[in-house]
Amino acid sequence: MSEPHYRKIIDISRPLAEGMAVWPGDPPFERTAVSRLADGDVSEVSRVSMGTHCGTHVDAPAHVLAGGGTVDALPLERLIGAAVVLEAAAVPEASIRQGDIVLIKAPPGGAPLDETAAGGLLAAGVRAVGTDAASIEGDAAELAVHRLLLGAGVPILEALRLDHVACGRYLLVCLPLKLTGAEAAPARAVLLR
Repeated sequence: MSEPHYRKIIDISRPLAEGMAVWPGDPPFERTAVSRLADGDVSEVSRVSMGTHCGTHVDAPAHVLAGGGTVDALPLERLIGAAVVLEAAAVPEASIRQGDIVLIKAPPGGAPLDETAAGGLLAAGVRAVGTDAASIEGDAAELAVHRLLLGAGVPILEALRLDHVACGRYLLVCLPLKLTGAEAAPARAVLLR
């Protein structure tokens, strides 16, 4: 059996680096050398400290729902599959197929998704929703869109890098770290075309 051939693999993850932007109040990303070749140690080893919502990450239901599922329990088939990249303004009119993973390019300074559009995505049967914004709903304090999507078992991918990606259809592979009992985890995400 021959393996599928992809002409292009597009990394849509944000690099994790000291000084990177994080959500206000979240722990910053820090990497500290534990051992260094330059100091005569036998190998390079680092310690990393960061919040679970640092950089490109996946939110699980436990993020906003007491007793909700954690990131290590998310079915990976929710995060691997047919994806469509859209501008935020195009979400209501887009032809979204059941089982799609919808990735939204956020408007500058605006929220990628409101409750009405999120409800429409749920009615269409999407399996996950993501955005290049820091939050799927901007700085809304009540997190209503998070509650709606995560309450329906639809994981949220945030802080993707979509500026170099044309709108259209792809295959998404997004793998969050398997952090036991965590409400979210950093992830590596790629689009295949």
